[in-house]
Amino acid sequence: YTANISSKTMFCGGLINGIEAIDNLSSTAATFSSGFNATAYLRPGENQLELAVAPSGVYDDDLTYRDDDTCQVTLYGAFSDGTKKEMSNLTVTVEDGKPTIKDS
Repeated sequence: YTANISSKTMFCGGLINGIEAIDNLSSTAATFSSGFNATAYLRPGENQLELAVAPSGVYDDDLTYRDDDTCQVTLYGAFSDGTKKEMSNLTVTVEDGKPTIKDS
Protein backbone atom coordinates (compact mmCIF):
# COMPACT_ATOMS: atom_id res chain seq x y z
CA TYR A 1 0.00 0.00 0.00
CA THR A 2 1.14 3.50 -0.75
CA ALA A 3 -0.16 6.88 0.31
CA ASN A 4 0.21 10.28 -1.30
CA ILE A 5 -0.30 13.44 0.71
CA SER A 6 -0.24 17.04 -0.46
CA SER A 7 -1.14 20.40 0.97
CA LYS A 8 -1.44 23.97 -0.18
CA THR A 9 -0.83 26.66 2.48
CA MET A 10 -2.11 24.40 5.29
CA PHE A 11 -0.24 22.31 7.84
CA CYS A 12 -1.49 18.74 7.86
CA GLY A 13 -0.62 15.32 9.08
CA GLY A 14 -1.84 11.97 7.85
CA LEU A 15 -2.75 9.39 10.47
CA ILE A 16 -3.42 5.74 9.81
CA ASN A 17 -5.05 3.83 12.66
CA GLY A 18 -4.21 6.71 15.01
CA ILE A 19 -0.49 6.67 14.21
CA GLU A 20 0.98 9.75 12.56
CA ALA A 21 2.45 8.58 9.28
CA ILE A 22 3.62 11.90 7.78
CA ASP A 23 3.21 15.64 8.24
CA ASN A 24 4.52 18.96 6.97
CA LEU A 25 4.90 20.73 10.32
CA SER A 26 8.54 21.53 9.58
CA SER A 27 7.68 23.19 6.25
CA THR A 28 7.89 26.97 6.38
CA ALA A 29 5.36 27.46 3.57
CA ALA A 30 2.89 24.79 4.78
CA THR A 31 2.84 23.51 1.21
CA PHE A 32 4.19 20.11 0.27
CA SER A 33 3.66 16.87 -1.61
CA SER A 34 4.97 13.45 -0.64
CA GLY A 35 4.37 9.75 -0.99
CA PHE A 36 5.22 6.89 1.36
CA ASN A 37 4.77 3.17 1.91
CA ALA A 38 1.73 2.84 4.19
CA THR A 39 1.84 -0.94 4.58
CA ALA A 40 3.37 -0.93 8.07
CA TYR A 41 0.52 1.26 9.39
CA LEU A 42 -2.28 -1.02 8.15
CA ARG A 43 -3.82 -4.07 9.77
CA PRO A 44 -6.08 -6.81 8.38
CA GLY A 45 -9.73 -5.71 8.12
CA GLU A 46 -10.93 -2.16 8.59
CA ASN A 47 -8.49 0.70 9.00
CA GLN A 48 -8.92 4.37 9.85
CA LEU A 49 -7.47 7.18 7.71
CA GLU A 50 -7.40 10.67 9.24
CA LEU A 51 -6.04 14.14 8.56
CA ALA A 52 -5.14 16.63 11.27
CA VAL A 53 -4.85 20.22 10.03
CA ALA A 54 -3.79 23.65 11.20
CA PRO A 55 -3.69 27.00 9.36
CA SER A 56 -0.36 28.18 7.99
CA GLY A 57 -0.20 31.03 10.52
CA VAL A 58 -0.49 28.79 13.58
CA TYR A 59 3.14 29.39 14.64
CA ASP A 60 2.39 33.15 14.70
CA ASP A 61 -0.86 32.66 16.68
CA ASP A 62 -2.90 33.34 13.53
CA LEU A 63 -5.60 30.65 13.41
CA THR A 64 -7.23 31.96 10.24
CA TYR A 65 -7.95 29.45 7.48
CA ARG A 66 -7.96 30.83 3.93
CA ASP A 67 -10.45 29.78 1.27
CA ASP A 68 -7.72 28.25 -0.91
CA ASP A 69 -6.12 26.12 1.87
CA THR A 70 -6.23 22.40 1.05
CA CYS A 71 -4.82 19.11 2.23
CA GLN A 72 -5.37 15.71 0.64
CA VAL A 73 -4.31 12.15 1.39
CA THR A 74 -4.99 9.20 -0.91
CA LEU A 75 -4.37 5.57 -0.01
CA TYR A 76 -3.67 3.14 -2.84
CA GLY A 77 -3.45 -0.62 -2.97
CA ALA A 78 -0.57 -1.81 -5.14
CA PHE A 79 -1.07 -5.31 -6.47
CA SER A 80 1.34 -7.98 -7.72
CA ASP A 81 0.09 -7.64 -11.31
CA GLY A 82 1.30 -4.02 -11.32
CA THR A 83 -2.11 -2.40 -10.96
CA LYS A 84 -2.86 0.33 -8.48
CA LYS A 85 -6.30 1.01 -7.01
CA GLU A 86 -7.47 3.95 -4.91
CA MET A 87 -8.70 2.57 -1.60
CA SER A 88 -9.57 5.79 0.24
CA ASN A 89 -9.22 9.54 -0.09
CA LEU A 90 -9.66 12.48 2.27
CA THR A 91 -9.60 16.07 1.09
CA VAL A 92 -9.72 19.00 3.50
CA THR A 93 -11.00 22.28 2.11
CA VAL A 94 -12.12 25.46 3.86
CA GLU A 95 -15.74 26.54 4.02
CA ASP A 96 -16.93 29.54 6.02
CA GLY A 97 -13.46 29.84 7.56
CA LYS A 98 -13.41 26.26 8.89
CA PRO A 99 -11.79 23.08 7.57
CA THR A 100 -14.15 20.41 6.24
CA ILE A 101 -13.91 17.00 4.57
CA LYS A 102 -17.52 16.97 3.38
CA ASP A 103 -16.45 16.66 -0.27
CA SER A 104 -14.28 13.56 0.35
